[in-house]
Amino acid sequence: PSAGAFQGQALVNGEPASEGDWVAAFDEDGNVAGATEVTIYDGQAYIIALVIYGDDSLTPDVDEGINDGEMFTLKLWDSSENIIYDYSESFDCWYNNNGAPMVGCGDLNSVYNFISYDELTLASGWNLISFDVVLENNAPGIVFEDLVIEGNLIYVTGFAETGYMYYDPSLPEPFSTLTAIEGGMGYWIKINESAGVIGEGWGLTMETAIDLMALWNLIGYWPSESMAPEEAFAALIENGNLHYVTGFDGGFTWYEPSGPDFANTLTALENGKGYWVRVFDPVNDFQYPEPSGPVVKQLSLNPNPDIVKTNSAMFVNGTVSFQDITYKEGNRVNIYTESG
Repeated sequence: PSAGAFQGQALVNGEPASEGDWVAAFDEDGNVAGATEVTIYDGQAYIIALVIYGDDSLTPDVDEGINDGEMFTLKLWDSSENIIYDYSESFDCWYNNNGAPMVGCGDLNSVYNFISYDELTLASGWNLISFDVVLENNAPGIVFEDLVIEGNLIYVTGFAETGYMYYDPSLPEPFSTLTAIEGGMGYWIKINESAGVIGEGWGLTMETAIDLMALWNLIGYWPSESMAPEEAFAALIENGNLHYVTGFDGGFTWYEPSGPDFANTLTALENGKGYWVRVFDPVNDFQYPEPSGPVVKQLSLNPNPDIVKTNSAMFVNGTVSFQDITYKEGNRVNIYTESG
């Protein structure tokens, strides 16, 4: 068998990893080529025995490990939070050293800081998003740098105690009032063409808490599992403090706890999305509960494709009666402007 040992010091979000955390190496195809528990010594977390195994030449049809010159990546499992963190760089330094530490490929003095990544997929037009990480560099121009360079970003807006804030990439930075993209908060972003965005930082957990103002708040949803709004906001509903929750994914959806279930079109809160939440009284340290029910999915809507969905809207519902008109389930009711 061929193998080489990788060594170093492991940090999680800038702090030493904890006892019980594990580090693993993955080859280019995502196969685990080696794993080890970190060793705590004198307050530091060391990667001492990460033996990375090579591919077995006697089984060419099976990929068991690394080949010479093949890239590998590192991941760390945080046992206390049950979160997997990635190391931002990949390595091409593996060689067979018969299981001994590889020279020039990690050493006990090298420090590896593991952080979280959040990848979002954006549609053309308006998107209501959030990140489930505290971004390491949170200036809008840095977070959305690739979109700016490609000329794909039109606008980003946020909402806080001071009201609306905006970032316009076509203006000098001092003219934009949105200066930071905060983990746990929601943001509107408008782009020309569909694209992806990757946020890099420290993962939010179920212990993360945010304050809610009276009336409207634009917040994120950071749990990894989707959750029904009646579960996510159960404490607010029990206290009679939740008025509305609205979301946007190709069109607006809403949840009103006092309304009939069949009239609510927002059926699931999803990671990476942002939501408008309206409460009657301010709330300190709002937290999402641990998911307890089955995984839920957002109701699939059937909107009119001819309507341009923007980030401003109102909801109209009620009972419709028809006279001398044949209709069936699935027919749409359209609302027109004065100009038609």
